[in-house]
Amino acid sequence: MSTPEKCPYAVCMDTCELLCNGQFVGINSKNARGILKHRMKQKEERNNVMKKANETVVLCGASAYEEKYYLNPQFSKLPEHIRQELQIMCVLYTQKVGGILMLEFTPEGHLEFKTEAKENDFFYDEIGSVLEIKKLQNEKRELMEALEMFYRVVFLGEEFDYDEA
Repeated sequence: MSTPEKCPYAVCMDTCELLCNGQFVGINSKNARGILKHRMKQKEERNNVMKKANETVVLCGASAYEEKYYLNPQFSKLPEHIRQELQIMCVLYTQKVGGILMLEFTPEGHLEFKTEAKENDFFYDEIGSVLEIKKLQNEKRELMEALEMFYRVVFLGEEFDYDEA
Protein backbone atom coordinates (compact mmCIF):
# COMPACT_ATOMS: atom_id res chain seq x y z
CA MET A 1 0.00 0.00 0.00
CA SER A 2 1.49 3.33 -1.01
CA THR A 3 1.15 6.35 1.24
CA PRO A 4 0.89 10.04 0.29
CA GLU A 5 4.22 11.80 0.64
CA LYS A 6 2.83 15.21 1.63
CA CYS A 7 1.17 13.92 4.82
CA PRO A 8 3.70 13.57 7.68
CA TYR A 9 1.39 11.12 9.44
CA ALA A 10 1.02 8.80 6.47
CA VAL A 11 2.78 5.80 7.97
CA CYS A 12 2.13 2.25 6.90
CA MET A 13 1.23 -0.11 9.78
CA ASP A 14 -1.01 -3.14 9.89
CA THR A 15 -3.19 -2.26 12.91
CA CYS A 16 -5.92 -0.18 11.21
CA GLU A 17 -6.63 2.06 8.23
CA LEU A 18 -7.74 5.70 7.97
CA LEU A 19 -8.65 7.85 5.03
CA CYS A 20 -6.02 10.59 4.82
CA ASN A 21 -5.79 12.99 1.86
CA GLY A 22 -8.04 10.72 -0.18
CA GLN A 23 -5.95 7.57 0.36
CA PHE A 24 -6.07 4.79 2.93
CA VAL A 25 -3.18 4.95 5.37
CA GLY A 26 -2.36 2.35 7.98
CA ILE A 27 -2.02 3.73 11.52
CA ASN A 28 -1.93 2.55 15.09
CA SER A 29 -3.82 4.15 17.98
CA LYS A 30 -0.69 6.05 19.05
CA ASN A 31 -0.65 7.99 15.78
CA ALA A 32 -4.43 8.42 15.52
CA ARG A 33 -4.54 11.61 17.60
CA GLY A 34 -1.72 13.14 15.59
CA ILE A 35 -3.45 12.34 12.33
CA LEU A 36 -6.75 13.79 13.50
CA LYS A 37 -5.02 16.98 14.68
CA HIS A 38 -3.20 17.16 11.36
CA ARG A 39 -6.47 16.77 9.40
CA MET A 40 -8.16 19.48 11.49
CA LYS A 41 -5.21 21.80 10.88
CA GLN A 42 -5.43 21.15 7.13
CA LYS A 43 -9.16 21.95 7.15
CA GLU A 44 -8.57 25.15 9.13
CA GLU A 45 -5.83 26.23 6.71
CA ARG A 46 -8.14 25.64 3.73
CA ASN A 47 -10.84 27.72 5.40
CA ASN A 48 -8.37 30.53 6.14
CA VAL A 49 -7.16 30.55 2.53
CA MET A 50 -10.76 30.68 1.32
CA LYS A 51 -11.58 33.56 3.68
CA LYS A 52 -8.47 35.54 2.67
CA ALA A 53 -9.18 34.99 -1.01
CA ASN A 54 -12.69 36.40 -0.53
CA GLU A 55 -11.91 39.60 1.34
CA THR A 56 -15.45 40.88 0.91
CA VAL A 57 -18.20 39.54 -1.32
CA VAL A 58 -20.75 41.93 -2.78
CA LEU A 59 -24.30 40.66 -2.42
CA CYS A 60 -25.99 43.47 -4.32
CA GLY A 61 -25.87 47.17 -4.99
CA ALA A 62 -27.57 50.10 -6.66
CA SER A 63 -26.32 53.33 -8.18
CA ALA A 64 -28.23 56.59 -8.40
CA TYR A 65 -25.75 57.76 -11.07
CA GLU A 66 -26.30 54.92 -13.52
CA GLU A 67 -29.82 54.12 -12.28
CA LYS A 68 -28.90 50.44 -12.18
CA TYR A 69 -29.22 47.58 -9.73
CA TYR A 70 -26.74 44.70 -9.47
CA LEU A 71 -27.21 41.28 -7.86
CA ASN A 72 -24.14 39.05 -7.63
CA PRO A 73 -24.88 35.97 -9.81
CA GLN A 74 -23.52 33.75 -7.03
CA PHE A 75 -26.70 34.57 -5.11
CA SER A 76 -29.13 33.67 -7.89
CA LYS A 77 -30.32 30.68 -5.83
CA LEU A 78 -31.90 33.00 -3.28
CA PRO A 79 -35.70 32.87 -3.38
CA GLU A 80 -37.29 35.31 -5.81
CA HIS A 81 -39.11 37.30 -3.10
CA ILE A 82 -35.81 37.90 -1.26
CA ARG A 83 -34.07 39.05 -4.45
CA GLN A 84 -36.97 41.41 -5.13
CA GLU A 85 -36.90 42.74 -1.57
CA LEU A 86 -33.16 43.44 -1.87
CA GLN A 87 -33.69 45.21 -5.18
CA ILE A 88 -36.51 47.38 -3.84
CA MET A 89 -34.52 48.23 -0.71
CA CYS A 90 -31.37 49.25 -2.62
CA VAL A 91 -33.14 51.20 -5.35
CA LEU A 92 -35.36 53.12 -2.92
CA TYR A 93 -32.30 53.97 -0.83
CA THR A 94 -30.41 55.43 -3.80
CA GLN A 95 -33.48 57.36 -4.98
CA LYS A 96 -33.94 58.86 -1.53
CA VAL A 97 -30.31 59.54 -0.54
CA GLY A 98 -28.34 59.35 -3.80
CA GLY A 99 -24.91 57.87 -4.36
CA ILE A 100 -24.14 54.16 -4.45
CA LEU A 101 -25.24 51.51 -1.96
CA MET A 102 -23.61 48.08 -1.74
CA LEU A 103 -24.38 45.21 0.60
CA GLU A 104 -21.18 43.23 1.24
CA PHE A 105 -20.29 40.17 3.26
CA THR A 106 -17.13 40.37 5.37
CA PRO A 107 -14.77 37.36 5.44
CA GLU A 108 -16.44 36.36 8.73
CA GLY A 109 -19.88 36.37 7.11
CA HIS A 110 -21.34 39.62 8.45
CA LEU A 111 -23.46 41.71 6.11
CA GLU A 112 -22.46 45.36 5.89
CA PHE A 113 -23.96 48.38 4.16
CA LYS A 114 -21.35 50.36 2.19
CA THR A 115 -22.08 53.72 0.63
CA GLU A 116 -20.12 56.07 -1.54
CA ALA A 117 -20.73 59.19 -3.54
CA LYS A 118 -18.93 61.09 -6.23
CA GLU A 119 -16.85 63.97 -4.96
CA ASN A 120 -18.86 66.58 -6.84
CA ASP A 121 -22.28 65.11 -5.93
CA PHE A 122 -23.90 67.95 -3.99
CA PHE A 123 -27.25 66.14 -3.87
CA TYR A 124 -25.87 63.22 -1.84
CA ASP A 125 -27.23 63.40 1.71
CA GLU A 126 -24.56 62.08 4.12
CA ILE A 127 -26.65 62.53 7.25
CA GLY A 128 -29.70 61.05 5.56
CA SER A 129 -27.54 58.14 4.43
CA VAL A 130 -26.59 57.17 7.98
CA LEU A 131 -30.18 57.54 9.21
CA GLU A 132 -31.60 55.55 6.30
CA ILE A 133 -29.10 52.70 6.83
CA LYS A 134 -29.96 52.51 10.54
CA LYS A 135 -33.64 52.43 9.61
CA LEU A 136 -33.07 49.63 7.08
CA GLN A 137 -30.99 47.64 9.56
CA ASN A 138 -33.83 47.82 12.10
CA GLU A 139 -36.67 47.15 9.67
CA LYS A 140 -34.89 44.36 7.78
CA ARG A 141 -33.09 42.75 10.73
CA GLU A 142 -34.58 39.28 10.18
CA LEU A 143 -33.76 39.37 6.47
CA MET A 144 -30.17 40.44 7.17
CA GLU A 145 -29.68 37.69 9.77
CA ALA A 146 -31.10 35.08 7.39
CA LEU A 147 -28.79 36.26 4.60
CA GLU A 148 -25.79 36.08 6.94
CA MET A 149 -26.72 32.52 7.93
CA PHE A 150 -27.17 31.57 4.27
CA TYR A 151 -23.75 33.00 3.39
CA ARG A 152 -22.00 31.29 6.30
CA VAL A 153 -23.49 27.89 5.51
CA VAL A 154 -23.34 27.95 1.70
CA PHE A 155 -20.18 29.98 1.03
CA LEU A 156 -18.04 29.60 4.16
CA GLY A 157 -19.01 25.98 4.79
CA GLU A 158 -20.02 26.49 8.41
CA GLU A 159 -22.45 24.05 9.95
CA PHE A 160 -26.00 25.21 10.58
CA ASP A 161 -26.63 25.63 14.30
CA TYR A 162 -30.30 24.91 15.02
CA ASP A 163 -29.97 26.41 18.50
CA GLU A 164 -28.82 29.73 17.01
CA ALA A 165 -31.66 29.81 14.45
